[in-house]
Amino acid sequence: MASPLVPVAVAAEQPDAAQRHYERGAALLKKGDLAAASEAARKAIELNPSSAEAHHLLGMIYFKERKPVQSVEAFNQALKLKPAYPDALK
Repeated sequence: MASPLVPVAVAAEQPDAAQRHYERGAALLKKGDLAAASEAARKAIELNPSSAEAHHLLGMIYFKERKPVQSVEAFNQALKLKPAYPDALK
């Protein structure tokens, strides 16, 4: 018989993993490694789709990649998740 706590433990680990991917993506963006930063941001969103910060990060990456349509979409998603998110409002 499987423990009912296993899914809870896995679910609890996902936000931590998402946060690690977000932080890695932010660091890679600062270094200028846009491809790796984009991959990390996408993984953070996959693990935690409600992270306004991760969507904002992806928007910043798209901006640096000169992809204005995708950038605006990512910023808008961040604002949907957190309407008063100051960085996304810029």
